[in-house]
Amino acid sequence: MEQEKRFFKREHDTHHDLLIEAVNAVRDYAIFMLDPQGYVLTWNEGAERIKGYAPSEIIGKHFSAFYTKEDLKRNHPWDELAIATRDGRFEEEGWRVRKNGTLFWASVVITALKDAHGKVLGFSKVTRDLTDRRKAEDALRASEERFRQLVEGVKDYAIFLLDPKGFVVTWNEGATRLKGYLPGEVIGKHFSQFYPPEDIAAGKCDFELEEASLTGRYEEEGWRIRKDGTRFWANVVITAIRDGHGKVTGFSKVTRDLTERRRAEERLKRANEELEKRVAQRTIELSHAKQSLEAAMRSRDEFLSIASHELKTPITSLKLQAQMLLSKFDAASGKTPPIPRAVAGLGLIVAQSDRLSALVEYMLDISRAQLGKFTYEFNQTDISELVTNIANQWQEPFAANGAGFTAEVEAGISGKIDSYRIEQVLLNLLSNAMKYAAGKTVTLNLRRIGQTAVIRVKDDGPGIESSRQTRVFERFERGENVPGVTGFGLGLFISKTIVEAHHGTISLDSAPGKGAEFTILLPLNVAQVG
Repeated sequence: MEQEKRFFKREHDTHHDLLIEAVNAVRDYAIFMLDPQGYVLTWNEGAERIKGYAPSEIIGKHFSAFYTKEDLKRNHPWDELAIATRDGRFEEEGWRVRKNGTLFWASVVITALKDAHGKVLGFSKVTRDLTDRRKAEDALRASEERFRQLVEGVKDYAIFLLDPKGFVVTWNEGATRLKGYLPGEVIGKHFSQFYPPEDIAAGKCDFELEEASLTGRYEEEGWRIRKDGTRFWANVVITAIRDGHGKVTGFSKVTRDLTERRRAEERLKRANEELEKRVAQRTIELSHAKQSLEAAMRSRDEFLSIASHELKTPITSLKLQAQMLLSKFDAASGKTPPIPRAVAGLGLIVAQSDRLSALVEYMLDISRAQLGKFTYEFNQTDISELVTNIANQWQEPFAANGAGFTAEVEAGISGKIDSYRIEQVLLNLLSNAMKYAAGKTVTLNLRRIGQTAVIRVKDDGPGIESSRQTRVFERFERGENVPGVTGFGLGLFISKTIVEAHHGTISLDSAPGKGAEFTILLPLNVAQVG
């Protein structure tokens, strides 16, 4: 029996020693013993790390050394022991003091150690440093308070919370201003009271919360009701709030009054509609004016056509009469002396008649073009032969004018063209070149590039400024003003009309002092143009 007692005592002492070593080795908790009066009996490594005292500095000292002046003044350390004695245990969180005087937030548990008769033998005290957690909680509380103040201070938005069933939980100043309710009038009420009766009847409120629950968010614009019964146009955003397990714990609701914007949009819409009506009306008026103008232009062109035809007959008759008189003067020149002034006058009449005839012909061509009566006869034509014949006809006139004239014609080029009209174009170009290039060189060139005949007329005359080059193809526009050179400014306009009727182009390359080169691109195989 004695042997068994010695064995159990040895085992008990061993376990006790191991327990003491384990407690002493704990670093995250201050674990120490107090005697019945509160004086420190033991001190572990965690206590030294947390409170800053070495064992020799604190063992035998009263544990009130760890408390603030405020706690000492109200006898808090002794009250803790009294409660632990009465209840067996005391627990709290509060500020404690380290050796260096700094404070830390502590979780404290004091347990009374009693014998079999209930007599207090001492106390165990476990302290944990929760300063970091306290700081985080304080920061969170401060952040939440700032956010609460921010939300409550917002005046332009109604921001409030709903519980999962749609009852109002919070209410900010913006909500009061926007909807007219004070917090005490609306908190605890269902948010459907902000909706028009027709929306409530249609189940819109439940739909919005269901949609926010399913997708996390619901947004719309629509009519809402103020406390006084008036309506306002609102932008509404409802967001589901969930806990850590994804369960919906409520909703945040942000409402903004867009009534003024909607009114502005409606005013703008009405203004646009009115503008569209005015534009439509103005378009009709312009269309009528355009039709009237076109009718006037047709009347003008018809008048020009008729007038040109009417002028052509008397001019031709006048010219014939002048020529007959000149012939009589020539026949009688051997019998009676001619009258020089009369002969000169008749020659001038003939020259001016020719000029008037040319003008009338130009006017007829312009009238035909404007009235769509400029007719063409397209036939398969040997273009090389046509250009060669024209070149031969112009050799003598260029020579008489003191201008050098050369022609370079590639043989075998043919196509479907109106030979009379193309000849008219070349006569216009060569006539202009002879006028402006007196005493200089003029070149006529024809060659084929693919399915296109390329005709160039180049002169070494005075050239044309770039600002006037695009206008020379318009009616009554001429190139450079050169003394002694006359014209009506119609030939290039008619030439451009003819070339474009052949699906071709005519262009000008020129510079002052460097002459002018007109280039005609004439497709060889195109559909006939009416």
